[in-house]
Amino acid sequence: MSDNMHIDRVDENGEQSDEGITPDEWVEAVGKIEGLRIAGKKDEFGQDSEYDAELYDKSDGEWDRIFLWRGSNASFKFSGYGDPDFPYIEKAFELAEAPGAAVLNPDWEIMKREDFT
Repeated sequence: MSDNMHIDRVDENGEQSDEGITPDEWVEAVGKIEGLRIAGKKDEFGQDSEYDAELYDKSDGEWDRIFLWRGSNASFKFSGYGDPDFPYIEKAFELAEAPGAAVLNPDWEIMKREDFT
């Protein structure tokens, strides 16, 4: 089973902020991380998802749409609790750092890297 995890801006109290991540901040954050790129096209269902981010999968040489842009935050499916090699989670934390955001669990609670080891 997988859960929807989130990347969203948080305030100084660690609460979800009313001020989300802007598309420009998101594009900049994605552009700084090796192995990530902005999809810039419609997804497999024909939905306009120009800000979704894709992760390069070295095992098959394909780009996989992982981080789904939702207007002021991003979501991603996660099923790797306890798996430190889960490829998305480190990228999620890297993405969250740039715009002053956090990785949030399905209940929108802040997660830390050590929660996944």
